[in-house]
Amino acid sequence: MKNTSISQSLFRLIRKNDLALIMIAGLLVRVISYFLSPNINFIDEIYQYIEPAYSYYYDKTIVTWEYKFGLRNWLWPNLLALAIWPAQTFFGTLFAFKFSIVLFCSLLSLISIYAAYMIGSLENRNIGILAAFFTAFWSDFVYFSSHPTIEVVANNFLMLGLALALCANKASVPESSTHFRNRFLLCGVMLGFAFAFRFHLAPALAFIGFFILFKNKSNALKYVLIGSIFPVIIYGYLDYIKIGYPFKSIYNSININIFYGIAQKFSITPFYTYLVDDTFLAIALILSMWLIFVDFKNQNNKFSMLFYTSIVILIFHSLIGHKELRFIYSAYMLMLLFVLIKIALIKNTRKISTYSMAIIVSFSVIAGFRYRNLWDANQQYILAAEFLNKKQNICGLGLYGIEWLLFPGTAFFQKDVYIYKEDTAKIPHSQRLHASYNYLLASDTVDVKAGFTREICYSIASNDKKACIYSREGTCFVSRNDALSNSIGHSRITDNVNTAP
Repeated sequence: MKNTSISQSLFRLIRKNDLALIMIAGLLVRVISYFLSPNINFIDEIYQYIEPAYSYYYDKTIVTWEYKFGLRNWLWPNLLALAIWPAQTFFGTLFAFKFSIVLFCSLLSLISIYAAYMIGSLENRNIGILAAFFTAFWSDFVYFSSHPTIEVVANNFLMLGLALALCANKASVPESSTHFRNRFLLCGVMLGFAFAFRFHLAPALAFIGFFILFKNKSNALKYVLIGSIFPVIIYGYLDYIKIGYPFKSIYNSININIFYGIAQKFSITPFYTYLVDDTFLAIALILSMWLIFVDFKNQNNKFSMLFYTSIVILIFHSLIGHKELRFIYSAYMLMLLFVLIKIALIKNTRKISTYSMAIIVSFSVIAGFRYRNLWDANQQYILAAEFLNKKQNICGLGLYGIEWLLFPGTAFFQKDVYIYKEDTAKIPHSQRLHASYNYLLASDTVDVKAGFTREICYSIASNDKKACIYSREGTCFVSRNDALSNSIGHSRITDNVNTAP
């Protein structure tokens, strides 16, 4: 009898705190998943976000051409720099550095989980809990949200802004009330940060603005616009102090990528690429269109805004030549969330059963297998970087016959070390840089210079490429002008871009 009473009390405690428990479990899953699969999109997350943040602590970091020509705003690198401050100040280890970034990104992703709960709760709390559970444990959301990609960060704020707009519409409180004003002011702050982190979401944000105007008249939109001023001012100010003019990174990005055609130098794919490349997205779109049709028949369009917003994002990014799945992360999350909620409503869910959650986790695991190639790709270079991090005597690293994008940045050194890119076709240039580094990273098939001896090689099962580390005795004669940080990306930029305003 006593055991029954204890179990009932425990069940009531869990039931009362189920949202908090889901969010805590989601946080743990995200942190653990990163260290099990630390490699998703690591090229961009290192050189576009982590390296700029790392530059606040060390001088010899790699600055990509996007920052040199003012195509990117410094809001996210600045926040990352603050997030890694304890690790850099008190620990100075690679694990502490990576853990602080993963924890910070994972904590931000809890915003999406809570937003999903708010949206689902428009129907009832059970649907809200189901939506939160799905957002916490679906494979795509878990794997991407622990990585510092700007699209995922922007989505957190977009989701909460949209949730606030939908919930404010349901509340039907007087426009003169403090609750009405504060709800839409906070909505504006969230949508403003979504823009500040990823201005490519502007069409979707404008669409949400029209929705707010249509549903709540002009006062609501006025408060949203007032709320968005703060994050937009931060964006403009950072552009001013880094580039010279407010919002110039937006102008430069459009001007250089479109009018100067730099985006054409990257992979250009057809508009239907997203649907062809990702089966789950294609299935979600088909299901969503059927569910929207059912909504029209039953005049139940409470959650249709999720689908329409995702379609706006999908259409806009389909018009852009260079595509990656993470670019439409918000569209993918909103569409899957719409499908989940509508199916739950069709089933007339009165309570959340363990079977529903088990089904979500099972499908999540199946969906996660399609990322196996991303998990394994180029892992040998990450292992090599971790090995070099332990070398206290390293004063310079040469990449011999290896593309610099494959190496995970100077941030992995946790010390000031220049990286040099050697071109095996330019022997005199290689000989000139011989004294600039005492460690060399090369393939096992490449003949390295005299004086370097092989220490260790790394390889992975998915390909036969090896990353071998060589070292020599002695110190380095640092050549800043020849360092990779001073020449990165120039081969992709035309002379005309160098004079772009």
